[in-house]
Amino acid sequence: MMKTIIVVLVVLLVSLNLTLHISKTEATSIHIHSITFEDEQGNLLQSDLFAAGADLSQYNLPVVPLKDGYTFIGWSYDVLMGMPDANIIISPQYIQTEYLVIYEI
Repeated sequence: MMKTIIVVLVVLLVSLNLTLHISKTEATSIHIHSITFEDEQGNLLQSDLFAAGADLSQYNLPVVPLKDGYTFIGWSYDVLMGMPDANIIISPQYIQTEYLVIYEI
C-alpha cells in the first residue's frame, strides 16, 4: 500500500513538473516600447507607447515643424511598417528648397 502511494505521488509530481514546464514555454510576453517624435533640435513633438508589432496605420502623426528654406519630405521612419520591437525616435526629413531665377534683359 505504501509503495502504491509513493508511485502515485511520484507520477503526480512528474506530471506537475511537466505541466509547469510546458506552461512556461508557451507563455507570451508583451514588449512595450516608445515611439517619440522630435524636431531637429531634439525637442519633443509627440510620444506614445505601443506593443511591439502594433498596427500603426491609424496613428495620428504630429504636425510637421516648418523650416525656412526647406521642404518637408517625410519622417525618418515609416510608421506604416508597424511598431518595431524597440524604442524609436523619429525626426522630420527635409530637402533644401532651391529656386531658379531667370532674369532677362
